[in-house]
Amino acid sequence: MYTKKEYNESKGKSSKKQTASAKEGPGLAAVIVSALGGADNINTVTNCYTRLRLTLKKPELVNEAVLKNETGASGVIIKDHNVHVVYGLQVSSVRQAVDKYLGRESEE
Repeated sequence: MYTKKEYNESKGKSSKKQTASAKEGPGLAAVIVSALGGADNINTVTNCYTRLRLTLKKPELVNEAVLKNETGASGVIIKDHNVHVVYGLQVSSVRQAVDKYLGRESEE
């Protein structure tokens, strides 16, 4: 059993951890791009409310373990050349970092 204070403290620590991982900027973007098979493998980058949505030339190059364990993704869905990486509500900052790393402008 936890007191309300202990629960709120533990909840605050986990949310700070997620926010920090999403805001690591170029370092995080480099890991994401590498786990997706490199910049040359990425055709398009968009996002919806919780997912980074990509089309890739060779989806078999995706390293799901790195995306989940090192970038904070909670899931990876691959269907043909379409890949969705689930980041939750911080996906827009993740996409901005990836776009900046790739030298592309966000089309929001």
